[in-house]
Formats: sequence, structure tokens, C-alpha cells
Amino acid sequence: MTRGNQRDLDRARAVARNAAGAGHSTLKDKDAHTAIMRQKQLAAEAKKQATSGVAVEGKADEERAAEEARLREERRRMQQEMQEAFLREQEEAQREREEAEAQEGDAMEEEVE
Repeated sequence: MTRGNQRDLDRARAVARNAAGAGHSTLKDKDAHTAIMRQKQLAAEAKKQATSGVAVEGKADEERAAEEARLREERRRMQQEMQEAFLREQEEAQREREEAEAQEGDAMEEEVE
């Protein structure tokens, strides 16, 4: 194998390796985790105040229960969205790996010819 061919193969491998982690965003993860933690904190405060018998900012029991139900539903929805986004990222990374392997295979076939 000549030096030029080896360089081309190494470049193709490097592109595939670098593309594997490109779809991950820590900023999106940070925002999502922050929102979840805020919801947990609000729920914990509401629960703490409910057990102590103090009304949450003057709300009636029904309003507090409705708010807690809304927060639970929103938390469930956000968790589902995060899970779907994670699965999409995994599928995209798998497609990119398969494309890189196919390109590498094509390069190997060209080299044989």
C-alpha cells in the first residue's frame, strides 16, 4: 500500500470518528435538566407546605392539587421528549457510522482494483 492511500484511509477514519460525537449537545441537556430540577423543587416545596398545613401563596386545596397535577404532566411530557431526542440522536449516530463504514468499504474496493 502506498503512503497516499494510507493517508486517505486515515482521513476517512478520522472523519467517521469525529462525526460520531457531533450530534451531542451539552447545552440542551443542561437546559432540560435545569427545568426538571425546578419542577422537582416546586413539587417538593408544595408537598412540604401541604404537610405543614400552610396554604401555598393563599391557593385553595383544589387549585394546589390542579397545579401539582399540571406539573406532574409537564414533567412526564419533558421526560418523554428527552427520551425521544436521545433515541433520535442514537439512530442518527448509527446511520453516520454505517455510512462511514460503507465509504471505507468503497475505498477498500477501489484500492483492490
